[in-house]
Parts: sequence; structure tokens; C-alpha cells
Amino acid sequence: MNKWIKNSIIALVLTGVGFLLIGPLFEKEDKEFVERVVAVETLVVSQSAFEESYRSVAFISPLQITQAAFQNVGTITQINVKEGDRVTTNQVLARINDEQSRLQLQNSKEALSNAQFNLQSAQSNEQTQKQLYDEALANDEEAINTLFENQNQAKQERDTALETYESNRDTLGENSPVTQSSLVAYNQSELTYQLALTQYNNALASGESNEVVIARSRYNAAQSNTNANRTQVNIARNNVTQAENNLENTVLRATVSGTVVRVVGNVNELATPLAPVVVIASDELKAIFGVPFQWLPTLFINQEISIFNSTNQVDAKISSISPLPDQASRTYEVGVNLPIGSFAIGSSVSIDIALNDIVGVWLPISSILNDGQPYVYIVEDDRAIKRRVTLLGFNNSDVRVEGLLSNEVVVINGMKSLRSGTSVKVVNQP
Repeated sequence: MNKWIKNSIIALVLTGVGFLLIGPLFEKEDKEFVERVVAVETLVVSQSAFEESYRSVAFISPLQITQAAFQNVGTITQINVKEGDRVTTNQVLARINDEQSRLQLQNSKEALSNAQFNLQSAQSNEQTQKQLYDEALANDEEAINTLFENQNQAKQERDTALETYESNRDTLGENSPVTQSSLVAYNQSELTYQLALTQYNNALASGESNEVVIARSRYNAAQSNTNANRTQVNIARNNVTQAENNLENTVLRATVSGTVVRVVGNVNELATPLAPVVVIASDELKAIFGVPFQWLPTLFINQEISIFNSTNQVDAKISSISPLPDQASRTYEVGVNLPIGSFAIGSSVSIDIALNDIVGVWLPISSILNDGQPYVYIVEDDRAIKRRVTLLGFNNSDVRVEGLLSNEVVVINGMKSLRSGTSVKVVNQP
């Protein structure tokens, strides 16, 4: 017989003998096993309406934390406050060396005074040049009018002389001494008229006289000089304003009323705009809490909110909602401005936001279990079955869930002793 076949037969025989020996032990154990039954309380799933509310914990902080820093670079000469001091708006906190700023202000004021004097001189010269220009224009106009009158008068004299000559010629004859004399007078008047007419036409053609051109040029130059000096005055005035601001910036003032929480700078240290000298917490307070994304659409600015602890309750309104979530918690920060002294800075308070009536499946919060995701136990054929649910909203001790069907039976008490498939006995069903 083949060796391999022989070994296989021996193995089968040994296996059969083993089952014969231990089989009675399994039968005995099966007969002694009694399945555990867990007593539970349940609730039949149905739709109901509740006034939904959002509750959370908020933390009290100052409305503003102001890091007061000098706007100029300089050596700190004076610090007037210490940590814990109360300060008011515009109170002097510290000073830096102001010698250079005062010198700059003095120089800029002197420059402004000189610029204003130069402007006055330029304006006076402009007025003089304008007067001279106006006079030149008037003289030109008068000269043109005179030439016009001269040519008109010469024309009238010529016309009169022509009438006399023609009359003498017709009555006395061409060769009469009187006629010849009137002809000579006419020819002379014609020459006089042509000369006056030429002078008038030449004056019109040539336009303005040299005197007017020169006067206008001087007047335009005077105007440009006035404008330039006016620009210098504006620059000097801006320099004075800047110097005054620089001098004011050597004094550090409180921009809010509150409490000094830290003094960072020291006398004789160099102050810069990037280094705060005093840190102030404002008297006004705010409560801050995080909201998950699913609640964000239900909140809005100026929404009424109740904030309370064991000793105080304040009705307030939402003042800010962050458009972006916190990177760590993935919640959206909501802020609420609070009255001065309503709560202690750093304390935690409860918040309650009343929302609209919501129809849905509401379960006691205590019935919700969580292994990383929320779930409940439902009863089917007297056994507990694990069912994942989604939490949609809260109202006091109840939670609105999604993922259950109407008339399903949910375990609301005793579920901590359950596993999926555990046999259950319903002892109370409200």
C-alpha cells in the first residue's frame, strides 16, 4: 500500500476517535447555557414639535485687547502706568524723546511764514502787472478808436471837397481859377483820407501792440509765480501739520478705557511702531463660543441670546459670526458684546439661543451613545439592534435625530448593558 494513502487513513481514524471522546462534553455545555436577557425601557418613534434651542458654553474676554505702541521711533523717557492700573480713553501712558520733533515743528513753522510772505509779494506783483496789462489794452483800444475817427473825418472832408469841385466845375467851368483851386483841395483831401484809411487798416491787421504783448507776458509770469508760491505755502502748511502729528506721536495715549494687563516697554529703551509698550484690556466684554457647521444657518447678527451663570443672567445679541471655521475645532466663532462688569474676565458661562419650532424625531439625549459616531439601539424581535443616527438639533434634554422610522422602538434606558443582538425584555414603555 502506498505510504501516503496509509498515513491518510491513520489520520482519519484518529480524528474520528477524537470526536467520539469530546462530543459528549459539547452536548453537556449546550444543555447548561442560558442566554442573558436585559431589561430595557423603550420609546416608540414618532414625529413631534419642539421649540429648538442651541446651548453651549462660552468664555468671557475683553471686547478689545489693545497693544499700545508709539507711531514714531524714539527713546522711551517716561512710563506713567503699571500693570493693574485703570486707564481712560486719551490718558497719557508713556512718552518718548521729543527734542527732534519740537525742532522739526519750529523749522516747519518758519518755512511756512517765509512761504506766506513770498506769496503775498507775488500776489502784490500780480496785481501790479494786471493793472499795467489792463492799461495797455485800454491804450490800444483808444488808439484804434482814434484812427477810426480820423479816417471817418478824412473821408467826410474828401467828400465835401469833391462836392465843391464838381459844383464849381458845373457853374464856373473846368478852367476857372476857382474850379482849379477846388480841384487841388479835393486831391489833397483824397490823399489825406487814403493815408488815414491805410493807418487804420494797418492797425487792425497788426493786432495788439508791442506794449500789450509785453504787458500780457509780464502779467502771465506774475500769475505763474503766484501759483508757484501758493504751492509752496500748501507744502509748508502740510509740513507743519506733519510736524505737529510727529510731536503728538511722542505721547502714547490710551485708545480705550480699561485695565493695564501688561507693561512691555521700559524707560531708556528704543520704542518702534512694531513693539507695544502697554497692553490694555477694555472694560467692555464679549462672550465667545464655537458653533458646528450644521447650526450656522440658524444664526444671524443681532439674534437674541441668553447668557448666564450661577450668579447672573444677561440678555444680549449676537454681534459677530466668523465666516471661516477654526482650524483645530472646525467650529465657527460667534461673539456677543456684553455690558461692563456683567461677568468676570476668563470665566465660562452658559449660552442659550431659542430657535424656531422644529418638527422631527426627538429622543432623550441620554439615549444617544457614541463610539466615534452617534447611535441608538432599537428593538426588533426582542433583540437590540444598533442603528446609526444623525444629530440635527437640541432642546434642553432632548435631541432631534435623523435615521429612524416611524413606530420603530428605541431603547431609552438600559442601553449601556447592550450589544447588537442582545436579547431584551421591555419592562416599561412610556
